[in-house]
Amino acid sequence: MDAHRVWAEVDLDALTHNLSRIRHRLTSRVAVMLVVKADAYGHGAVAVVHHALRCGVQALGVGTSAEALELRAAGVRAPILVLGTIVDEEATACLRHGVDIALHSLDRAHMLQELGHRLGSAARVHVKVDTGMGRLGVLPERALDLLRAVQGSSHLVLRGLMTHVAAPQGASAVEAIEQLNLFEAVLRQARSRSLVSGWVHAANSACIFTGLGNGYDAVRPGISAYGVLPEGIAGCEELQPVLS
Repeated sequence: MDAHRVWAEVDLDALTHNLSRIRHRLTSRVAVMLVVKADAYGHGAVAVVHHALRCGVQALGVGTSAEALELRAAGVRAPILVLGTIVDEEATACLRHGVDIALHSLDRAHMLQELGHRLGSAARVHVKVDTGMGRLGVLPERALDLLRAVQGSSHLVLRGLMTHVAAPQGASAVEAIEQLNLFEAVLRQARSRSLVSGWVHAANSACIFTGLGNGYDAVRPGISAYGVLPEGIAGCEELQPVLS
């Protein structure tokens, strides 16, 4: 008799399928940063990540530094970006293990610069612009100042410029287009001043499946990789549930 009456099965072949459907919607120049926060949405981050990297995923997004360090301890050497915030005590481990950090304020930039100087190791950052999510990010009108601070710092390396689209409907939501227009205005100004390097990225699952995936250098699919899309978005029938 089985010892367990209830169990979860994770189908990595379904993950392969879903990643291929995501890739099918993108041009070859667009990189995929798979979001594996919250233990890969409960699917088991370490196993999911190793498989996803074999499938061609180029980078990983996590919610916390602890999640990033768990992956480093499991032998993952691909780029990892902490999409959420980190507390000061976590920054040293991020620098020592080459973990990218979302940067959203001048205070945090100064802290990372000082820490990097003490450790003799540069902090790798993605400047995050809050275009309407209202969670983390520098306001658009202050983004250039933050980018200038990064460029002028000896121990900060700009690895990307990003925003997060709040509307779960993707391109079908007016708010999403307004957000991307704000982000595009920041990007134009930053590029005109040679302040941008690394990946520019904004699109999540909803954006990818509503035609907004090819605008920048990378996309950040999350739930679509696991077989789910927000209600009302076409394409869910193409995906397979990874967890049962």
